[in-house]
Amino acid sequence: MSQFSSKNAIEFSFSTYRKNFVLLATASAIMAVSSWFFSGTAQRIAQQSGISQALDIAAIAKEQGHPATVWSIIAQVGTNLKTIPGHYYIALLFVGLLGLAAYSFLMLGFMNLCLTLKDTGHGSLKLLFSLNFAQVKHFAGASFLFCTSMILGFLSVGLFSALIGTLCRFFLTVKMTIPITTVLCVFLLGATFFWCIGYVFFGFCILDKPSTGSLEALKKSAVFSKGFRTRIIKTFALIFLVGMFFLIVVLLPVGVIMKTLSFADYRIETLFSSVSDFMIYPFVYLCNSYLYRSLNPKQFV
Repeated sequence: MSQFSSKNAIEFSFSTYRKNFVLLATASAIMAVSSWFFSGTAQRIAQQSGISQALDIAAIAKEQGHPATVWSIIAQVGTNLKTIPGHYYIALLFVGLLGLAAYSFLMLGFMNLCLTLKDTGHGSLKLLFSLNFAQVKHFAGASFLFCTSMILGFLSVGLFSALIGTLCRFFLTVKMTIPITTVLCVFLLGATFFWCIGYVFFGFCILDKPSTGSLEALKKSAVFSKGFRTRIIKTFALIFLVGMFFLIVVLLPVGVIMKTLSFADYRIETLFSSVSDFMIYPFVYLCNSYLYRSLNPKQFV
């Protein structure tokens, strides 16, 4: 197993992105357009059917000055949603599932492009679409398992911390209970994140060996990242800091200027989203490709 350093991972990402800017920007644009199309279609269905309005009942109640409890809002939303014809829900579900499938396909294709750039130094847009059905199916399944386990893990931390806090109130003062539960919650959240970080390379496992199943890919990722999770987290933290630095130095002043000139909020959001798609997203996955190949060299796949 080869060694890696966070510095080398970031340097590789910058140099590869610079050399293949047009290719990576075009691939990012294809993903962005796909995401925009399906999310926009879902929003239009929700607005035309009245689903959006039903879910905005809380904001409407607040604007009109009517006090509303959580349960009264839930009851009102439920009543409003019952009046909407069922075919709108079917259309929304269909668009959502189709969008998720397209996003999974293109995301895995983008990871394939980044991994090929790491392995060979060359790539093409064909790599976005050179996947078989089994790979996409296994990737979607592994993504679902990974996201579900993360959500359940963080929910469990919250519930456990709340339970400990409730018990502490019977024996300790409020001033002592708050810092104890806060420290416990932060520690458990960190431990959960540390546990999850070992499974983030499951998509690359599926790319290396298309027959790899969803659960098998997660297990493989955990095996070869064992003992390196601290260094992986360090690298991810540096990526985050680089992204935040770019955001603060470049985008924040531009956003402030646009806000001062009374640009619409959605235009500012589009700017930030575009930068994420065309700069930060490729940079992150190039770095992930470097880490994956360092931990799992091709000759051992």
